[in-house]
Amino acid sequence: MENFTDLEELIKFLIGASEKVRLAIDPTPAAGTTNEADMLSYLLSKVYHSKRWVSNYRDRANIRINLVSYAINFDLGLEIFDGTC
Repeated sequence: MENFTDLEELIKFLIGASEKVRLAIDPTPAAGTTNEADMLSYLLSKVYHSKRWVSNYRDRANIRINLVSYAINFDLGLEIFDGTC
């Protein structure tokens, strides 16, 4: 997750830097062209999407792990209570 955060910060920096360079070189961009900032913004949106997906997947995995752990502990608790261990 921290890798996505680092990538997010780097892309934000690159967007700002590319805009400054573009304005220094040619302050009047041609109409209908895609510049580096647009491509980096698209990449940033993909990073946001992947970050949310990883967070959701991690939460779901933790829920399943906790359910299995609870089921095992509950089953062992019943065995001890019944005296079958």
